[in-house]
Amino acid sequence: MTVASAGSVSDSMFVSRYVRTGTAVVVKGVVGDWPALRRWTPGYLADFTAAMGDIDVPYRSTPAGLPQVDMQRIERGTTSLLNVLQECARSPRDGPEVYVPGMDLPAATPLAGDIGRPEILSSVDIYATSVFLGRNTRCIGHFHPRSQALLCQVQGVKQVRMFSPEALGRLDLFPVWSDGFFRSRFNFYGDPADHPPFALAEGQVVELHPGDAIFLPMHWLHVPEGAGWNVSVTHWWRPDRQDWRISAASLRSAVGIGFEMARQRRDGRRAEGPPGES
Repeated sequence: MTVASAGSVSDSMFVSRYVRTGTAVVVKGVVGDWPALRRWTPGYLADFTAAMGDIDVPYRSTPAGLPQVDMQRIERGTTSLLNVLQECARSPRDGPEVYVPGMDLPAATPLAGDIGRPEILSSVDIYATSVFLGRNTRCIGHFHPRSQALLCQVQGVKQVRMFSPEALGRLDLFPVWSDGFFRSRFNFYGDPADHPPFALAEGQVVELHPGDAIFLPMHWLHVPEGAGWNVSVTHWWRPDRQDWRISAASLRSAVGIGFEMARQRRDGRRAEGPPGES
């Protein structure tokens, strides 16, 4: 993966050099003019939520001391957004993980005016925008099997471990027939000595500051970790046909998506949004 500055990447260059080739890139300062970088403190968002009306949002807490990810021991559910924001306002840096792993940001909400479409995405068809927020957040290692994404850092500092599709075979993914087929079983917040195959997988760690963005190509496994109060906004779009390549990652995605669709038909569920989180 590479690092570029905002002024050096046009929308056409972004698509041709990075999207079409499936190359991850950090673009420094590309959303540095968003008002959200100044406004979206936990107190500001708590006041906004109290005024507009509280909502239920997803939450998740990932244990740090396990050698492998155990989905049965990860706390998941829904909670009050206002309670999350008030907790983070009381203690924005210290305390256990408080994590909302993705909530929709409809274009009609007033908060949407605090962000915008990054210039480098001018020629892509964004189908969803998600907000990820919390305190000392830990994300499970995962890849996006059928979506491209641009993660934009809004508040706080976030480290992102990145692994190319060629490394997936060494990251102990959940079985392809499971609903977590796009996740790694390695607990990246544990001791690497507990999981020797991880040492064989070459990855890279990048640090995002407010205003920076990282392109997360389809099939790149990534592990975002936020320090203290942290907010990211992710824009999602579908890959074009030429973005797909014949590879083990593409085959795993195709098979995993097939099993996912079969489960949805069996359970009478509709297809969900982008699988995975950022």
